[in-house]
Amino acid sequence: MVSRADGANGRANERGTAVAKVKVNSEAIKKNGAAIGCGVVVVAAVVASFWPLSGKKEELTAQVQKSAAAQTALEGMLSKPHPLPVLTSDPTAAAAEQKNLESFPTEDVIAAVGKVVEQAKAQSTAMLDAAIRINAHPLLVPNSMPTPTPTGKLMYRDAYEIALNQTIPQIMNAGTPPPDSDITRAVELERMRIEQTTLIKVNGQPVNTPAVVAAQQQMAFDLPKRMREDVAKTHKVYIGSAVQQLNGPNPALDALTIMPAVMNQQSPPDDASMWFSQVQLWVQEDVARAIAECNAKATSILDAPVKHLLKMTVPAGYIKDTAAGTASSEDPGATITSSKTVSPTGRVCNPMYDVIHFSMTMRVQADQLPVVLATMSRNRLLTPLEVNVTSYDNAAALSNGYIYGDKPVVEVAMKVEALQLRRWTVRYMPAPIKTYLGIPQAPAAPAPGAPPAG
Repeated sequence: MVSRADGANGRANERGTAVAKVKVNSEAIKKNGAAIGCGVVVVAAVVASFWPLSGKKEELTAQVQKSAAAQTALEGMLSKPHPLPVLTSDPTAAAAEQKNLESFPTEDVIAAVGKVVEQAKAQSTAMLDAAIRINAHPLLVPNSMPTPTPTGKLMYRDAYEIALNQTIPQIMNAGTPPPDSDITRAVELERMRIEQTTLIKVNGQPVNTPAVVAAQQQMAFDLPKRMREDVAKTHKVYIGSAVQQLNGPNPALDALTIMPAVMNQQSPPDDASMWFSQVQLWVQEDVARAIAECNAKATSILDAPVKHLLKMTVPAGYIKDTAAGTASSEDPGATITSSKTVSPTGRVCNPMYDVIHFSMTMRVQADQLPVVLATMSRNRLLTPLEVNVTSYDNAAALSNGYIYGDKPVVEVAMKVEALQLRRWTVRYMPAPIKTYLGIPQAPAAPAPGAPPAG
C-alpha cells in the first residue's frame, strides 16, 4: 500500500524531473538556436511546399539560403585565425612576435587598443607635419602659381635670373677665382702705379729704372696669387667648372641647372617651364643649404669640408613608375607604389610625395666625406643613391686658380634623390602638371547665380 505521503513525494519528484527536463531543453535551445532556427525554416519550407500559397515557397527558399550563408560566414569568422598587430617593420621580428587572438576582446581591451591607435595616428600626423616644415619652400614670386598672369610670368623670369646669379651662391658663400681679364687689368694698373710712385728722374732722366722694373716683375708674380688667395680666404666654397667659363660673365651659372625657356627670354614662359624651373630651384636651394651647413664651422675654403661645387644637374621631370602608373589620388594615406627597378629606395611619385633624381659633382676634403654625406640628408629629404669617389691632385686645381688648402681632396660624383611632399606643393601646381602626375583637378567654381549641380 502506498501512503499519501509517498504519493505526494512521487508527484513532486515527477514535477522536479519535468522542470529539469525543461531547463535542459532550454539550455539545448540556447546552444543550438541557430540550427533549430534553420530547422524551423526548413520545416516551414517543407510544409509550405504543400500549402497552396502563391510565392511563399520561393520566399522561404531564399530565407533558407540566406540563413545558411550567414551560418557559413559565422563559422568562418570563428574558425579563421585573427593575428594580433605587430608594431615593428622588421619582417624577422614580426614573424617571431606574431600571435593570434585567442578570444574576443572585452570592451576594456577594445578601448585600450583604440587609445593606442589614436596615439599612433597622432604620432604619424606629427611626423608628417615635421617633415613638411623642413621640406616646404615658398614660391620664388608670391602668387605666381598655379595660374600666373602674363605680368606675373615676366616678374618670375626676372626673379629667376637673380636667384641663380646671386641668391644660391650667397647661401653657400660661394666664390670663383678672378678671371684672367681681371688679373691682367689689375696687373697693368699696379704696374703704372709703381712707375708713377717709385721712378726717380734727374734732369728728366730715370736713374732707378732697374729697381722699378724688378718691383713690377715681382708684383706681376705676386698679385695674381694674392687675388686668388683673397677669394679662397673670403669665401667657403668655389662654384663653377674648374676649366670652363672662367672669363665668362658669371662662372657660377656653369654649376647650376638653368631652364632655357625661362632664363633671358623676351616672351613670358609657359606654365610647365615655370613650374619645373621652380622645382629645380627648390632642389638647388636644398643642396646649397646642405653645403652651407657642412662648411658652417670653416673660416674659409682652405679649411672647409666642401671645397668646390662643380655641377648640379636637375632634370625637368619626376620619377614615375611606368609599369604601375601614378596613383590618381590626393590621399596621403593611400597605398604607396614601390619600384626597385627605378632606384635602390624604390620610391616613385605617389599621393604623398613626388620624386626627383638629380646628379652633382663636388670636391671634398677626403677625411670629411662621411660627414658631408650624412649632412646632406640630415633635416632634408635628400638621399644619396650612388656615390663615386676618385682622388684629385690639388696642384691641378691650383693651376686653374683654385686653392683647396693642404689636406687631400677627392672628387665626388653623386646621384641623389629628392622628395617634395604634395601637402605643400599641390596648391602651387599648374593644371598641366597635375594632369602629368595624375592628380584630380579641382572642380571649377560655379558662376555667380548659377543653380547648384545636380
